[in-house]
Amino acid sequence: GMVVVDLKEKEIKATYCPEFSGNKLPVYDVAVMNDTAMVVTSKGVYKGSLSDNLLDPSKWSATKSDVNLNINSIVDYNGVLYVISDNKYVFKRNSSGVNKLIYTGENLKKLKLAGNYLAVCSKNDLVLIDETDKQVGDKILSSYDISFDAKSDSFFVASGQKGISKAVVNGGVIKVSELNVKPNGPNQVYAWNSFFKDGVYYASCGGRWGDRFYIPGEVLSFDNEVWRGIANKDSIEKATGVPFMDILNVAIDPEDNGHYFMTSWG
Repeated sequence: GMVVVDLKEKEIKATYCPEFSGNKLPVYDVAVMNDTAMVVTSKGVYKGSLSDNLLDPSKWSATKSDVNLNINSIVDYNGVLYVISDNKYVFKRNSSGVNKLIYTGENLKKLKLAGNYLAVCSKNDLVLIDETDKQVGDKILSSYDISFDAKSDSFFVASGQKGISKAVVNGGVIKVSELNVKPNGPNQVYAWNSFFKDGVYYASCGGRWGDRFYIPGEVLSFDNEVWRGIANKDSIEKATGVPFMDILNVAIDPEDNGHYFMTSWG
């Protein structure tokens, strides 16, 4: 559903669970334009006036478009609705419901406002779109989310295993620098198998079933309240000639705790 949070009072102000044709639908994204709330559901984009009782299903209505789009994310950028369709296309929708294609990519996940720019976030990188609907600079690689700090006129980027990076736009060029800011935790969120050896906790970061998951290979250890991973992981693929991914099970040499035997899914 859609939850409205009062940040000043630090409380949930309202909760709406849109129900269409007697079925409650999951909500994947929300945008508010003036007095209208727009929600992305498995059945398309629906809208409702915030001045109405949105707990009443009759107060929601389906939006119309000249293209039958499978919408994944929406955002209000400078008073205009932008949408991601089929995880590949970014459209700009005018008041008549006509869509203009402004960007094409792969594995596009969400749209987010970042200062004066529109950030298009994908699985592995993001791009910035300016007010003329043009891409600014190159893609910011290994990036999953972004926030803008007006005081420093800088962007702070979630860069996965690299931690937090800082990006600055100058003359249409994006300069990115790694800040080496990382949480005191594991550098992977996946875990397939785990075990203890000599008081140290180990976990393999992979997945299986069906096709490959393409989860970067890693073996985590937790010892004396410190998380560690495999050093120089890039050298493994160079030595073996195969991608170091989807690690399932691990055995440790009883004579050498730094010598691992690993299995991979595919």
